Amino acid sequence: MPADGTLAVGANLIDRRYHGYDGLEYGEHAALVEFATVGFLPFVEVGLRLTRVTGIPRFALGDRMVSVRVRLVEEGTEVPAVVVGAHDLVGTRRFHTTYAVASKSVATLPPVGTVGLHLGYGGDPLSLRRVGHGLDGAFGGVSVAPSRWASLFAEYDTERVNAGARLRIWRFALLAAAQNLDGISAGVSYTQPLHD
Repeated sequence: MPADGTLAVGANLIDRRYHGYDGLEYGEHAALVEFATVGFLPFVEVGLRLTRVTGIPRFALGDRMVSVRVRLVEEGTEVPAVVVGAHDLVGTRRFHTTYAVASKSVATLPPVGTVGLHLGYGGDPLSLRRVGHGLDGAFGGVSVAPSRWASLFAEYDTERVNAGARLRIWRFALLAAAQNLDGISAGVSYTQPLHD
């Protein structure tokens, strides 16, 4: 979860095979995902995401999605952080899902770094008739942070196995990922505190 009063903006380029828009015409092009998230209160995050399939003129405005996450339990020495959330609550519901996830730092192993485990479950209990890809079933991952500015991860997203790396430089974060271990995606984000 972002800190209270934090704004993050960024963009990700998603491999054409894995952006979630069906159809031959869409499958020929990558997708650009632009996003903004705001952390307010110590336990709530609200996000807006705009997804555009590149090279398709009618996707100029993109598919808009609103998401909300709420942390129910903060991570402690014995308990994991527990977060519930929902994606794509209004609009096309192409990526709608409701989910719960638990995350826990389980060890610090020199020189590997801090190891985190993440386990969740997603679906459509609100019966909002998801149109495209969303979390459907159990998902999870493992993360390794050898330093404060670098981390590696591997995950299963209910459909495929993905892996990647994140590099933090000042307020910027650079992301490189292998979706399904064969489709390269990349992103950049910038985080700005909204107050001192």
